[in-house]
Amino acid sequence: SLFSSPHVKFVEGGVNADIGGGKYDFVTEWFAARGIRNFIFDPFNRTREHNLSSVNNVAGGKADTATVSNVLNVIAEPEARSKVIAQAADAIKADGEAYFTVHRESGKAAGETRQGYQLHRFPQDYITEIEKHFGKVERKPGGILVASQPIKQGSAADTLNQANRGAIEFSNIILWKR
Repeated sequence: SLFSSPHVKFVEGGVNADIGGGKYDFVTEWFAARGIRNFIFDPFNRTREHNLSSVNNVAGGKADTATVSNVLNVIAEPEARSKVIAQAADAIKADGEAYFTVHRESGKAAGETRQGYQLHRFPQDYITEIEKHFGKVERKPGGILVASQPIKQGSAADTLNQANRGAIEFSNIILWKR
């Protein structure tokens, strides 16, 4: 699991940006028990106010880490996946790390499922996309991709100013502005 992997280094007393973190607070509680503040950004499962608060707490490099767990594999459009990856790069500090995982069922083709869209791609199939926003991406055991050396798309001040003006809808996913 992402949270028990020795390849994942959460910062005690730090901040995690949980992009696509879902509607439940189990992960936030797990982080809190370890002295870490977790801010969930999930336009499908959280209110606009909640998401804007999370953006204000992590945008522009305020987070030590970012988790993007089982998110890229449910987004069909490469442009929308790129925006999610860019969010992780924007959220973490220059020396931070972002952790990506995907759910994949062997032998299944991409398409709609009862739970929604699913690409069924291997984790390594996303490395090229992640490398557009991070200088270094490593594949670790357990299907974890560790991304570091974030490539910032604009200044932190610009990102925060844009975020404060509100979220935008991009391919059915509300994202903070870039």
